[in-house]
Amino acid sequence: MRALLNAADLRSLDTYTVKEQGITSFQLMERAARAFCNLYIRLFDNRNQMICVISGPGNNGGDGFAIARMLHQQGYKRIYVYEDEHFKEYSNVNDRSKNKELLKRISGIRWIRTSAALQDLLETNTVNTIDAIFGTGLNRVVSFEWQSVISIINKYSSTVISVDVASGLQSDQEKIESEQQYIVKAQHTFTFQTIKRSMTFPETGEYCGRIHVLDIGLSETFESTSEDQIYVLDRTIWQTIERAQTFDHKSTNGKTLHFCGSRRMPGAGILCSRAAHRSGVGYVIAVIPVKNRDLMISQHPEVLPITYYEPDGLSFTQVISENKGIQSILAGPGLGTSDFTQKRIDELLELRLNIPLILDADALNVLNGNAEKLSKWPGPLVITPHAKEFDRLFGSSENWAEREVKIRQFSASLNICIVLKGAFSRIAFPDGSLYINTSGNPGLAKAGTGDVLSGILSAHLARYKDFKNAVLSAVFLHGKIADDLSHSLSEKSILASDLIEQLGMSIKLIETNG
Repeated sequence: MRALLNAADLRSLDTYTVKEQGITSFQLMERAARAFCNLYIRLFDNRNQMICVISGPGNNGGDGFAIARMLHQQGYKRIYVYEDEHFKEYSNVNDRSKNKELLKRISGIRWIRTSAALQDLLETNTVNTIDAIFGTGLNRVVSFEWQSVISIINKYSSTVISVDVASGLQSDQEKIESEQQYIVKAQHTFTFQTIKRSMTFPETGEYCGRIHVLDIGLSETFESTSEDQIYVLDRTIWQTIERAQTFDHKSTNGKTLHFCGSRRMPGAGILCSRAAHRSGVGYVIAVIPVKNRDLMISQHPEVLPITYYEPDGLSFTQVISENKGIQSILAGPGLGTSDFTQKRIDELLELRLNIPLILDADALNVLNGNAEKLSKWPGPLVITPHAKEFDRLFGSSENWAEREVKIRQFSASLNICIVLKGAFSRIAFPDGSLYINTSGNPGLAKAGTGDVLSGILSAHLARYKDFKNAVLSAVFLHGKIADDLSHSLSEKSILASDLIEQLGMSIKLIETNG
């Protein structure tokens, strides 16, 4: 995993790569354009599709010229390139000029020189627009001469694919300012090497559409100068996870205790326990209402059920004393917010055990905004709220950037780990570090998928000794399962139970491919 690079880092990374690899900046631009075209061809293979590349005055515009040339070489013959003759090229962009000259030698390229002609083309044809106006170097509001161009793109384009970042959006941006009315609204963004910070917030990331990260071979040894302690969570986290060993047995693989599911919502408990077992834990003990026992065993025969009668038939003190060797506890999913739940969660926190505890869903809701109760737990504590649950517990926030600040503050002050679920989930640790997850897709926007994450977390925290790596690997795996399923299922069709069926295969793929 590497630090999330800011705009200054990204500029330095290009320069560092050129020097380290002994290449020219033009060769690096060619490499980026080639990666863009390879993905474009996979997604849009109709060679008769009309394409309009809109090139800006800097190096992003140079990328655009190179892309137009390479797509033409690959058989796309209906390519238009927009470059207003009155716009000035930035100084010190020799690579852009070189790519422009190479493109001008191709007789089949049609050039558009006015915004009126651009509007006519986009308004009267079905066009894939490639936005290569501004890249990650933009640090100001879009200048007046480009505002009308961006308005035309947004109003008339059929499909927009942005190069590296949607033009008008600054790479480090966290929210949209009132004066920012001119940002390209892309359906796809092909971004180079790593996600940019602005892509990870709903308020700004929506301009980028579906984000595709393209590896263009930038340096792996470059180190950010930022002291933000913000990191990108990717598949490299699995390099820290132990594989199954010859002499493993169920006790060495860990024991987790679940207090999940109610008579009204028995499915939550089943999803949690099955996900935990599929993630490799040796034992799953499920504390469930007696009326749920037969259903639980029919769906998960490997589970060890402990049943209780409401309202007074459950004592966590007794459960813990009778089940030695528990290495993680999960509570919350599907419990409801009754007085019974509130009393049991209070009782659980008062046990003050030095083992990992995961609180999710209703275990957080019954705290009634009293987050200070969480500080009672002396062992490692993870909470996994979505945005609404987070706001109930810590107070409302105007945007995701404000929530990001809060999760870092409360993680440190309460000495807990907070997993704020959503697209690009945030994981904050008491040491001040923040991780942004890059796995997952909209298929996870379904009831029950959070229960699966909680189950995976309970297994990893029972199995693996390193707390931080256990949490991070669980969060990444959860999203990776959804990504793997999207190859065979529509994201709209993915269910929580599908994640569990895919879980073992996704672990196998990670272990095999790294």
